[in-house]
Amino acid sequence: MCPPFYTGTQADAKGRGGRKAMASGSTCDTFGIIVITARCIINKEDCFVSLAHKLRSQMALPVIGAPMFIVSNPDLVIAQCLSGVIGSFPALNARPAEALETWIEKIQTVLDEHRRAHPGHKVAPFAVNQIIHQTNDRLEHDLEVCVRHRVPMIITSLRAPTDVVKEIHAYGGVVFHDVISIRHAQKALEAGVDGLILVCAGAGGHAGTLSPFALVREVRRFFDGPIALSGSITDGFGVLAAEVLGADFAYVGTRFIATREANAVDSYKQMILDSAAVDIVYTPFFSGVHGNYLKSSIAAQGLDPDNLPTADKKAMNFAGTRVKAWKDIWGAGQGVGNIDDVPSARELIERLCGEYAQAKARLLGERAVKDAVSGVEALAGNTEHSAVHANPTLLLPPLRSGGGAGEGAPRLDTRSLGIQDTTHTRKIS
Repeated sequence: MCPPFYTGTQADAKGRGGRKAMASGSTCDTFGIIVITARCIINKEDCFVSLAHKLRSQMALPVIGAPMFIVSNPDLVIAQCLSGVIGSFPALNARPAEALETWIEKIQTVLDEHRRAHPGHKVAPFAVNQIIHQTNDRLEHDLEVCVRHRVPMIITSLRAPTDVVKEIHAYGGVVFHDVISIRHAQKALEAGVDGLILVCAGAGGHAGTLSPFALVREVRRFFDGPIALSGSITDGFGVLAAEVLGADFAYVGTRFIATREANAVDSYKQMILDSAAVDIVYTPFFSGVHGNYLKSSIAAQGLDPDNLPTADKKAMNFAGTRVKAWKDIWGAGQGVGNIDDVPSARELIERLCGEYAQAKARLLGERAVKDAVSGVEALAGNTEHSAVHANPTLLLPPLRSGGGAGEGAPRLDTRSLGIQDTTHTRKIS
């Protein structure tokens, strides 16, 4: 029998405090936690830690790869999971609908085979994104497939996923819901979700307008559960910053568009490299929901990105048979100015791990590297010939002076990790 698992704080109307909803008399789920069968009152902090800790124990870095329309595919998800971060994809990316089962089976087979062949490696779980909206005529079918295959994590978007939560909890899966406001967060918690994804200003695709400093800290006033933070996170420094702010995971999307596995045409990836934050347009015109898009892709369709017509939520349409009128309007977040190359997903995650260790060392001093090294060692353990695997002490940073406020702080020599200087030419090779 597994220990009880706290399933969510249901915030009151004022967004303060919260009611503790607990489970007992439960059986183990896909994460080794529980399947919900009853509710009782227990210590919420201990239970929440168990979920976040259970997820983190399977990860090399606290990163969830965001599900991106068209871009996310099984190859990208597999590469992310095998590298120690949670990979995800929208169910609607699998077309026709029958392809969803094929995608899930492929991902599960590869991950399971790797776990058996390399029992010491960290292989992260994967997630499938479901759009909760009346125009999504595939929702019932896609949810049935996910339940039958016991997908470990479901990420839901738009409407509160009350009915979805019940079905996922029935087999022991967990549900994270993305939100852009306090009101949406409260509704999701009332529906019983296990975690929240806070989509803040600057995130790619559908995004909110709130600062992460405002949204994370306000949500933390009434919710102690797992939080993933989204919004312009493109390197390991941003990952650590998300944790310092109070999130458990960084939610990274745009940076993974510019990887070799991503299902994006070369011109899309090149536009990512050529763009900066000023080249991002925030508009509801293309989907009925406000989102961030590359200005150049809008102009290429003969539209004036600075004078787009308005649109309302009635324009939303997520039908599986719909024709995407704006398939060449490309989403991206404001972090594009920090993207300079198109590595493999694994190479990118190795780099993120190095930057994450460097960020810890810079903030806390050389001793912090002893904590940071464990995550990179875990990733290096998946690569037998990695320099870090052969000699983890390479992560220990030499003391050398730097400029500005960070002068004299210990910095990681990323060359020892095989990480190239990011000031190279921004062009797809």
